[in-house]
Amino acid sequence: MADKQAHETETELTFEQKLQSANRV
Repeated sequence: MADKQAHETETELTFEQKLQSANRV
């Protein structure tokens, strides 16, 4: 369960990075 939660957090961080990159372009 903790593993899944950590994975979800990692996914959210990656998603935010993608949004920031898209905003920069």
